Amino acid sequence: MFNLAYPNEFKLLWVVDFPLFEYSEKEQRYLAAHHPFTMTKPESLDTFDVNKKDAIAYAYDLVMNGFEIGGVVKELLILKFNKECLMQLN
Repeated sequence: MFNLAYPNEFKLLWVVDFPLFEYSEKEQRYLAAHHPFTMTKPESLDTFDVNKKDAIAYAYDLVMNGFEIGGVVKELLILKFNKECLMQLN
């Protein structure tokens, strides 16, 4: 299947600090990097609407040997923020 150098060795990695938005050259606008209901981290909350490229998502992935085996996404719970976030995708 895979030619691993160390087939009995397991490497785990937590992936953090995902971008909340990513820019689409094709559409000439920002899109949700994960999905539009992902909450932003508190440190990005005040500036995400004017500084989309630096907004960080409240999302984590657990990777083992290069494969995603788990993840957590904190979804939007604040209606006002939810509306503002979705408006940024227009």
